[in-house]
Amino acid sequence: MLKDLNVRVLIPARSGSKGVPDKNIRELSGKPLVDHTIFESLKVFPKDHIYLSSDGDEILERGLKYGIQVLKRPKEISQDHSSSNDLISHFLQSHNFLTNQIIIYLPQPSPL
Repeated sequence: MLKDLNVRVLIPARSGSKGVPDKNIRELSGKPLVDHTIFESLKVFPKDHIYLSSDGDEILERGLKYGIQVLKRPKEISQDHSSSNDLISHFLQSHNFLTNQIIIYLPQPSPL
C-alpha cells in the first residue's frame, strides 16, 4: 500500500445514465460496478486517500460501506453535459489540498 505518497484518488460515479440506467450500482461479477473500482483502489491506497464523488445517495452509501471519503456532487455538475473539469474543480475546492498533491482520476466505467 502506498501510504506515504501525496496522492488522492477521485472516483466519479454519477447516478444518471441514459445508456445503462443505474449502471454504477448494477452488478458486474457479483457486486455493483462502483464497488469494483473502490475495491481495486483500496489495494493500493489508504481509505482516507480515496474519494467517491456522486450525486446519488445509493452510490455514496457504497463508499461509506468501504470507509472511503464521500463527496456529494451538486446536480449542476452531474448532468450529461457536465465536464470532468467541473467535477475536478468541485473536488479541489471542497478540500484543502497541498500544491504538490497528485490527483488520480479513476473513471467509473473502467473498473478493471
